[in-house]
Amino acid sequence: MNIIAIKKLEAEGVMMSEEYWSRISGKAKRKIKARLMQEHNGKPVCHSCGSYVHDDRDLTIDHIVPLSRGGKILDLNNMQLLCRKKCHSRKNAIEVNEQYFRSIGL
Repeated sequence: MNIIAIKKLEAEGVMMSEEYWSRISGKAKRKIKARLMQEHNGKPVCHSCGSYVHDDRDLTIDHIVPLSRGGKILDLNNMQLLCRKKCHSRKNAIEVNEQYFRSIGL
């Protein structure tokens, strides 16, 4: 699925999910990653811990407001680059715990 099709669905009010994000092509995601790296002079730097990674494949595009909570799928203001092993894993673990506690009413 290309970015234009996703933007059209988003404009129509269709709730975007991880399923839609997974359908975006690798080429489109590389362009998004390059745009996000411009914030750090084109260098592959984690937006959370500030660590430099030698291979930009060690960075993942993270939605600041998760798609499951209404975050916009293609909003660059809702995206950040996080190192996969440390920051992204930690953020995902926190979000899973929050979802669990919400599901049991805490």
